[in-house]
Amino acid sequence: ISLKEIYFMLLENDAFLSELKDLFAKHKDHGTVFIITKCVPESQFLKKSKKTGAPAPTGIKCLMRATDGKKKISTIVLPKNAVKFQTSLANIQKTNMDALKVENSKECKEKKTKAQA
Repeated sequence: ISLKEIYFMLLENDAFLSELKDLFAKHKDHGTVFIITKCVPESQFLKKSKKTGAPAPTGIKCLMRATDGKKKISTIVLPKNAVKFQTSLANIQKTNMDALKVENSKECKEKKTKAQA
């Protein structure tokens, strides 16, 4: 096991989504949850499959990571599961982003004019 695998716990897609729900629930009143998306080229999987002898998966994958600063989770989304995963992720984000603050446009404009002066 490499240090990167320990740093981010690699989960299946459904397990990742359920853990993400738990992270959002844990930080409902205060705190932040970061979600990071990264494209993983096929060449990285080819290097690993040559070492293990397993057949290499084809296509570009999407690496999803989520953290609250303490707990870190990740998953790899295959192209065939991308639409289902994205809709599930969007639903989770919509339901858990109710604590966002609405900025008053007048206050924002005043701050900008003070900063420019």
